[in-house]
Order: sequence, then C-alpha cells, then structure tokens
Amino acid sequence: MREDLESLRTELKNKIDEVINNYINANDNSILEIPDDNIYMEFDVDNKSYIAFTENSKEDEEFEIMFAKLDLIDGNRILRNIEDTSEYQNVVNEFNRRLALAEGE
Repeated sequence: MREDLESLRTELKNKIDEVINNYINANDNSILEIPDDNIYMEFDVDNKSYIAFTENSKEDEEFEIMFAKLDLIDGNRILRNIEDTSEYQNVVNEFNRRLALAEGE
C-alpha cells in the first residue's frame, strides 16, 4: 500500500512538473502563469494555500485535476509541489469536501 502511495505521489509530482514546464517561458527566471480558465479552486488547509488546476479549460468535457501549494510573492502566484503523501491526502480530502458542499447547494 505504501509503495502504491509513493508511486502515485511520484507520478503526480512528475505530471505537475510537466504542466508547470508547459507554462514557463524559455526564461528560467519567469513566474508561472496559469490561465484563470484552468484554475478550478483555491483553498486553504492548515493555514497553507493550495490550488486545484487543470491542463485544459474547465469547459472541456473531461479534465484531470492537479494540486499544488500556492504562495504569493510580490502579488505573483508561485506554485510548489506537495511534498508528502500525508499533505497530499489532506489536500485531496479538503478538495472533495468542498466539492460535496458545492454540489449540495
């Protein structure tokens, strides 16, 4: 079970890195910009900000949700990887809880 979680974490980290690289300009010092249409949700867990985003627009029929830590530096969003499975699970749980609340409205 633990190996499955670690494998999943590695796979998700690689996918997030791939998406981030798609948005970064050739300049290595550039700030990542995710179009607003690709941001699904922003929320806090344990006083840390996170973002749920997609590669595609939310209007597409199918899309994969990815998560990253969100820091604001000089008003710019900086995305960081979620570092461990416990933190990732807390983020997913909060995301699902918020989705359930939104669907119940």
